[in-house]
Amino acid sequence: MKLEPIRTSILLGWRQRLVSLYVPVFMQAVCAGIYTLVVPFEVHRLGGGAEAIGAAGALWTGSYVASLLIVGGRIDRFDPRLLVRIGLVWITAAIALTSVAPNLTVLFTASAAYGLVTGLFWPPIMGWISTGHEGLSLNRRLSLFNVSWSSGMVIGPLVGGVLYKVAPWVPFGFAIGCLVIAMIVVNVIRSPEGSQPLGPDAEAADYAEDVDAVRNAVFKPMARISHFLSYAAMGMFRYQLPSLAIALGITTDLFGRVGMALSGALALSFCLLGRTHRWHYRLGVFLGAQIALAGSCLALLIVSTWWHMALVMIVGGACVGVTYSSNLFYGVSGGTQRGRSMAIHEFILSVGIVIGSFGSGWITEHVSLRIVYPLCAGLVALGALAQVGILLAKRARRPLAGSA
Repeated sequence: MKLEPIRTSILLGWRQRLVSLYVPVFMQAVCAGIYTLVVPFEVHRLGGGAEAIGAAGALWTGSYVASLLIVGGRIDRFDPRLLVRIGLVWITAAIALTSVAPNLTVLFTASAAYGLVTGLFWPPIMGWISTGHEGLSLNRRLSLFNVSWSSGMVIGPLVGGVLYKVAPWVPFGFAIGCLVIAMIVVNVIRSPEGSQPLGPDAEAADYAEDVDAVRNAVFKPMARISHFLSYAAMGMFRYQLPSLAIALGITTDLFGRVGMALSGALALSFCLLGRTHRWHYRLGVFLGAQIALAGSCLALLIVSTWWHMALVMIVGGACVGVTYSSNLFYGVSGGTQRGRSMAIHEFILSVGIVIGSFGSGWITEHVSLRIVYPLCAGLVALGALAQVGILLAKRARRPLAGSA
């Protein structure tokens, strides 16, 4: 039996299936999960306090914001595979520098470099995956993308917490190995030649809202507000909670389980949302998630063990999954420049993380450790009220069906 035709067929099928793109998405998310968990503990090991921990997160994400401002409007002009290749190479270099950082200055420089080149990875690959799809087809592809990166964020903190106890450089070495796999896959898969859907959607005839321009015009600004504030809370979860964990005596491996709970709830939320379109344009689901997120922020006032914290993160992660998916869907529906739309999505997310991480770190350092949580809850609740105001103003002009 000749194996060469079989190998050729398998390789050709792999290259032509865009599902291959979910592999580098997963691998890069594993690296991000490791990085967000380990860097706060590295800052602490090198002598930094809560404010320095928040600054490290703000530098990483702030540099990402800068890269989005520089390249965001031009992403659709370039071959996404070329941009993703460049991004992966420089991310690898930044992580390698982080692994040998002898002081906070070098660590901050590496974090800023990582964030700066990440803009060449996420928006291009997100646009590559979503281009040419609407309605149910778009919902499914975005769901697969979300499940891929959130699953990586489940694995990353768990692995990072365990490996960090072996030696501080070990989790970074593991992350570099993941990036090598991602680079191999990106180099094998074919470069996109067009933006055609992979096939007809059997349910499209029963799906009347492929592009609902009227309701989308209302829900898009609401989703952007909720996305921004949810990721301000996420910045606090990722970068301020390590300070609480240190104060409570929670070790890195146990805190890794907390990070896994947060990302696992995100992944489960994305998986469930991808199986149905019934949450689209439903105000009850949309606002309910934000109210529950505010409640999870308040619940951090009373946590005392790692599993208390993990339970709160499960609720918070599921809620952020709803707001993230909403902004992603409403943001790209009906659009043609998907790379640019994804850059806007990532820009909003990143500004939220910068404010949440640095702001919560500063408040922790100069005011109080736990005062951060009611402040965050209040901001999320105010954002929900602002969205109700937007909806009522739009309804006064033109009634919207299906938003109950």
